[in-house]
Amino acid sequence: MKPATISEIQKELSLLSQKELLALCSRLLRFKKENKELVTYLLFDSIDLVGFVRNVN
Repeated sequence: MKPATISEIQKELSLLSQKELLALCSRLLRFKKENKELVTYLLFDSIDLVGFVRNVN
């Protein structure tokens, strides 16, 4: 299976409702620890990069 391009994925995502996006994200979070870590960083830690680096160290 050939994966879609980023622009194709973005276009399809823009067509989804908020409920559909939430369901899709929830499915992705169940599969890999890395997905969950990335979303956690983006939601909670990316605002304060200095604080994040301090907590990691």
